[in-house]
Amino acid sequence: DLYNGNKRQYFYEGGDIELIGGKHAKAEKHTLGKWINVDGKMGVASTDDLTVKSPKDRQIVIVMDERTDRNFEHYGTLLTNDIVASFSDEHLWFNPGDEIYRTAFALNIGDENETKELAKAIEKVDTGSLVSLKVPGKDGKNYVLAVNFGEQNEIAEIPAGFVVLAGEKELAPGAAVLFVGE
Repeated sequence: DLYNGNKRQYFYEGGDIELIGGKHAKAEKHTLGKWINVDGKMGVASTDDLTVKSPKDRQIVIVMDERTDRNFEHYGTLLTNDIVASFSDEHLWFNPGDEIYRTAFALNIGDENETKELAKAIEKVDTGSLVSLKVPGKDGKNYVLAVNFGEQNEIAEIPAGFVVLAGEKELAPGAAVLFVGE
């Protein structure tokens, strides 16, 4: 709050919005599309629509002084906005092992134009148990991250022109492999 003037600017497909924090904050949420850039500094690009959620009150406590805070209604010292790929105001119940939501996204350090270009370039492939996301790197190379969401081991096929950068082709449940290529 102190370092950004109690404001956060979000750039997105339809333009930009400014959310106010501090004592003038209000609870709000905005679904903004497949990419969002924060203050022209950092972006998120997704294969699904992204929503920004902002609370009315500061929700993170770093320091609490019992002498001064015991009668204070709002204990938080930090207000954070959340960027989520799926959002519901409803209370939802899930059983162990249920898939709650499946998405893919990439982060970048850069302005809104770079985030917009990243959103155009990312490619998601979902075969059921394996989900992969192809993302262009700032180094001119392409990266593919494949994750096994299944219950059995799976073999991740190496894309043509790519090599394994980290991990193994055979993926246990929950495991990932990273490929790099030109």
